[in-house]
Amino acid sequence: MIHLAQKVLLFIRKHNMIREKDKVLAACSGGPDSVTLLHILLSLRNKLDCEVAVSHINHGMRGVESDRDAAFVKKLAEQLNMEISISKIQPGLAVNENSARKHRYRLLEMEANKLGCNKIATGHTADDQVETVLFFALRGAGIPGLAGIPPVREKIVRPLLNTWREDISKYLSAHKIPFIIDSTNNETYYTRNKIRALIPKLEEAVPGCSKNLSKLSERAALVSLLLESQADADLQECTVFLGETWEMVTEKLLALSSARRNIALHRFLEKVLPSNRQVEQVHIEALNNAIDGAKGPVRLVSGFEAISSKGKVIIRKTGKSTE
Repeated sequence: MIHLAQKVLLFIRKHNMIREKDKVLAACSGGPDSVTLLHILLSLRNKLDCEVAVSHINHGMRGVESDRDAAFVKKLAEQLNMEISISKIQPGLAVNENSARKHRYRLLEMEANKLGCNKIATGHTADDQVETVLFFALRGAGIPGLAGIPPVREKIVRPLLNTWREDISKYLSAHKIPFIIDSTNNETYYTRNKIRALIPKLEEAVPGCSKNLSKLSERAALVSLLLESQADADLQECTVFLGETWEMVTEKLLALSSARRNIALHRFLEKVLPSNRQVEQVHIEALNNAIDGAKGPVRLVSGFEAISSKGKVIIRKTGKSTE
């Protein structure tokens, strides 16, 4: 059986995640996935010819437990003789999963710049990928949604994205590596935890469905790349950005086939909507209603609307976001 570190190395090279002389900031919560990420990156840094630093983001949402996590990662970094940054999200900002994620990545970007890191590595696993794909599918997402979490997005890299939690557990046990558990992982209040709880039941009904969903995400990612290229070309012909608003030429959009138009609209909304919003079919249908000449403003998503006017559709911010 291939050693986990070797498997991760092959995945890093397959997706060209880390190059010679890169400095990688490993995001570490103290949990099993991110602790494994940190140890494996350290074990590979000579082969990759890179530097590795560590960052911990204290969300401050779990009181004493959040402080415990920060102290654990600080001690771990000291034991490994690693450069570390610890930052804390301001109280009241991380009010839910989406806002916590948004502020976490913003802080990671700031810490990476502070430490001179040109890459940020997160501990997302194959299990996270399955949960994400299932979540997006249930929300009616298109092919980009089925592609799930990308292995690489700009400077963000995810070396463990083809590694299962079962293998991580074996790795930590074999090397006697300590880690901590977030007590909220089992709370059904969080949507992701609800999805996670469904997967064992799905595996009972359809054995191997997790690996099938993982493969589905890989195929969807390849198709998505092709569709994005075509959609970008279509949008260049149909859309103009005017600083505060976007204008789409109705005649040119209606000249496209229904499938091609919907793909272009999906791509447009991906670029326009806030980064914490996943484009869903209901958003595309709303924009199509405006293209078809709906009277009055059409609400796309909180804070955005579309208006049909004189052969064009105008998309603008309303300044009334409630989400």
